[in-house]
Amino acid sequence: MTGTPLIRIREMSYAIGERRIFDRISLDIYPGEILAVMGLSGTGKTTLLRLITGLIRPTDGLITVFGRNLTAMTESEMNEVRARMGLVFQFGALFDSLTVRENVGFTLYEHTNQSEEAIAAQVAEKLRMVGLPGTEELYPANLSGGMQKRVGIARVLIGNPEVLLFDEPTSGLDPVIAAAIDELMLRLRAQLGLAEVVVTHDVRSAMAMADRLALLYDGGIRLVGRVEDVRNSTDPVVRQFIEGDTEGPIQVV
Repeated sequence: MTGTPLIRIREMSYAIGERRIFDRISLDIYPGEILAVMGLSGTGKTTLLRLITGLIRPTDGLITVFGRNLTAMTESEMNEVRARMGLVFQFGALFDSLTVRENVGFTLYEHTNQSEEAIAAQVAEKLRMVGLPGTEELYPANLSGGMQKRVGIARVLIGNPEVLLFDEPTSGLDPVIAAAIDELMLRLRAQLGLAEVVVTHDVRSAMAMADRLALLYDGGIRLVGRVEDVRNSTDPVVRQFIEGDTEGPIQVV
């Protein structure tokens, strides 16, 4: 990838007590790219998203987002940066008692003085983007799992972010719906020029939609590269992970 990274991680470490999650990792995320972050359960994939959004601070090292040092910001400065990013939660995190319109427009209703008509127009636009026009008055209980995921994406898009962060976007979905979510992520990148960081266990999904992939392993980044770099890797850890083999250096417990 070329250009100035939107997100730059340098020699970053993070630990919880005596437990080391990351040990001096470095990673760049570039404008307009889709980076898939893969790894075993417990390797820190979701933790990485929390570090990028400033929800937690690294033990050591540097994270810069949009050229600003995240590790040195006040909370109010952090909120300015967070407003330029959108985090899509694994399970949608919709409010059950609110309609789709109220869920998608929640931030605008709570933090702006825009009229009902103005908010409704923006909600309708974002729902069209995710392929759910005319669903404004439905409740989450009326939606399938895939529809709830897309409403969660629409809610994030209402803030017009420059970077989308996805936490396991295809988790719990059947292969057809999962492929539709992959296509949606590609379409949003093409339409809006977004950078996307996608945390996933789904090797098929990652290889279908990502420009680059990063594999977290044992506190570090075992490999970062293009899809063909991962497919052609001779690293036994990488091969075992992408092939889902129980035999190899990765211990099955």
